[in-house]
Amino acid sequence: MAKPNVEEHVHIDYTNGIIKIKDLNNITAFIIPSDSWATIKKGLHERFSTGAKVILLGMGYSNGLLIARQAKATVSSSAVEATPAQLLTSLVNLAAIVGWGKISLGGDLASGKEITLAIKNCPFCAQLGVTGEESCEFYEGVAQGVIDELYGGSHDVREPKCRAKEGDVCEIVVRAK
Repeated sequence: MAKPNVEEHVHIDYTNGIIKIKDLNNITAFIIPSDSWATIKKGLHERFSTGAKVILLGMGYSNGLLIARQAKATVSSSAVEATPAQLLTSLVNLAAIVGWGKISLGGDLASGKEITLAIKNCPFCAQLGVTGEESCEFYEGVAQGVIDELYGGSHDVREPKCRAKEGDVCEIVVRAK
């Protein structure tokens, strides 16, 4: 597999301090270290206890909707048509380029009835160590939002495997309601 050229997907304006993701309709992005994410997550859990999970899922869901809408807008501005499965695969490839881990897709990509994302090197739990519980609520929300937007309808999401719980891969399953 050829190594992707980051410049084909991301534009960095060093003079003005701006990062734009070309594959998402030139949306502005920023980099947040996984240590910082762990600190934010810890702060949310300390302040909101069990409500932190709902907040993180909601933040992720909104972000996932936006990502999918931007991907669809980018494709619609070209002469190329893309299926939800093709768009999802494109987003998975982009995720690896921008540091969201290496994702393998499984399940029914044609209909979106049940899709599994196996994430190696997930940045959202990378600095947490083994906590004994699933810890990728934000990523779960992103996956749910992306799949709701690309495939239509409403989906449930769960994380049966997480690096923070045990193992080396996070697994997120999104299933149509």
